[in-house]
Amino acid sequence: MRFRCSRFDRAVLAVMVAFTALVASAAFAQRYPEKPIRWIVPGSAGSYPDALARLVAAKVSESIGQPIVIDNRPGAGTNLGTAIAARAPADGYTLFLHAVPVAINASLYAKLDYDARKDFVPITQLTSVSNVLVINPKLPIGSVRELIAYSKTNPGGVQFASAGSGTTAHLAGQLLKSMTSADMTHVPYSNFNQGITDVISGQVSMVIPNLPPVLPQIKAGLLKPLAVTGARRSATLPDVPTVAEAGVPGYEVSSWHGLAVPTGTPAPIVERLYTEFVRAVRSPDVAAKIAEMGAEVIASSPSEYAAYVNSEIDKWAKVVREAGARID
Repeated sequence: MRFRCSRFDRAVLAVMVAFTALVASAAFAQRYPEKPIRWIVPGSAGSYPDALARLVAAKVSESIGQPIVIDNRPGAGTNLGTAIAARAPADGYTLFLHAVPVAINASLYAKLDYDARKDFVPITQLTSVSNVLVINPKLPIGSVRELIAYSKTNPGGVQFASAGSGTTAHLAGQLLKSMTSADMTHVPYSNFNQGITDVISGQVSMVIPNLPPVLPQIKAGLLKPLAVTGARRSATLPDVPTVAEAGVPGYEVSSWHGLAVPTGTPAPIVERLYTEFVRAVRSPDVAAKIAEMGAEVIASSPSEYAAYVNSEIDKWAKVVREAGARID
């Protein structure tokens, strides 16, 4: 015997199926987590991303009653760890330390084993770390405007160091060059520490690295800061203007880090993770330690973070294209 379902019956059935799935998902989220969580960090132990993840993981673990195990997966310009995270089960037990290389690599690499827009659900931007434009103190330059003018009156006289094509320090310099028509030459280093040393010695004019690693040299007077590259001044160097304040409106470069999970992770788990991680980075003790690292707590919503990630992918695609940077 065959039964025919009316349109109304089919609609009711669809609602019941959806409701059942929702209830099951909510029940799962209430039990979550029931075992240790893995957090993939596409950087080496001892790096800023690693230190940030370990700090936040310890705080969240206290709240959820399960350990969060840091899984360092450096390599291939962060693409190794990113691809592993993208292929992980979407069950809430694999997290990913999302960061600016994901946005840059989307256009820098000709082929990737993941899709930066489609394979991850952005949960929250945890922190932002400004880069800082520093020069050799002996250069007769006191501001970003003077640097730009000096480069135009001394063709070939301004060089900027980086850790290689497509890195943040390279593209930060390229963006400044593009927005101001400054005459600057890119000098890539396989050992970025040597590039910073060469700026200190005067063999190279400038570099735009993350702020925390060069803060000791700035305080010692070995490097002269002209501007920070973020949207706001750094609490670490409150008297140093942003590049935008210093004469290049709209310029902004920051090394952001956030939390993401593989696409398909149940919404209730995403919400739970958002709540727990935002609470952790906003807690006074964790926020104070993040500030000591030279970073700023952001704690954005999932929708805000998703919009920001998409804007970063678009921004860096333009810079990469203009720089002619491409890795096959």
